[in-house]
Amino acid sequence: MGNTKNTMRLIAHRGNVNGPSAQENHPDHIKEALNLGFEVEIDVWVIDGEVFYGHDGPQYKGTILDLDKRCWLHCKNLEALRFFSGLDMNETHAFWHDVDDYALTNKKYIWTNIGRDLSNRSIMVMPEVQDETLKNTIDVNCSGICSDWVQKIKVMRT
Repeated sequence: MGNTKNTMRLIAHRGNVNGPSAQENHPDHIKEALNLGFEVEIDVWVIDGEVFYGHDGPQYKGTILDLDKRCWLHCKNLEALRFFSGLDMNETHAFWHDVDDYALTNKKYIWTNIGRDLSNRSIMVMPEVQDETLKNTIDVNCSGICSDWVQKIKVMRT
């Protein structure tokens, strides 16, 4: 049992909706994606109790007030994982992964790395890496798709 085309969770990778952007993980970029109705994957760090966004390091200051249940928090350090996995924040998702095939989120979704087999609880990650046409996202049976191209995927699936 997966989601139908219209109920599929579409997750903007680092806030990107129309392809990679230099604004990845920037708080304004994240808010724009949320305002468009997408869920958002954010790279998060917690250092001395303060929240930061950024992929390779803590780049932008953030707050937990910016986050809601539509956010998928890719914890980038142990302090972030400890902080967010123990915090009941309106069902915000938190997980850790690096090169793992699969990672289980705190809400029991399976963050599924590029090209790995999917289940009805899987979030398909970055399908454009293997198929730049994104045709493999049209009839896929999983819970959601995390991509830099969620706007294109949304149109294709309608």
